[in-house]
Amino acid sequence: MILTANAFALLGLRQLFLVVEALLTRLVYLQPALALVLAFIGVKLVLEGLRGSHVQHLGSLDVPEIGILPSLAFIVVLLGVAAIASLTLGARAPAGRQEGR
Repeated sequence: MILTANAFALLGLRQLFLVVEALLTRLVYLQPALALVLAFIGVKLVLEGLRGSHVQHLGSLDVPEIGILPSLAFIVVLLGVAAIASLTLGARAPAGRQEGR
């Protein structure tokens, strides 16, 4: 956050930093959603690596191929659900949950 503040200050965008900071404090479920997105991307990379090495089966299981559109849809839906949940449920969350980002 400090690096972002300094970069925005150098660019003369201090007010934009305040807006971004206020938005991030309201999106309490963004961090777990981003963790799930990174886990999904990691699994997808491993599966792509297996398929690139011509591994079609792991034991009796086929190695699935996850396309671009399902991946993009999953990420957009996950981030959308996190944003909506943060804006609706985040207001009712205990104060410790919002402070403990």
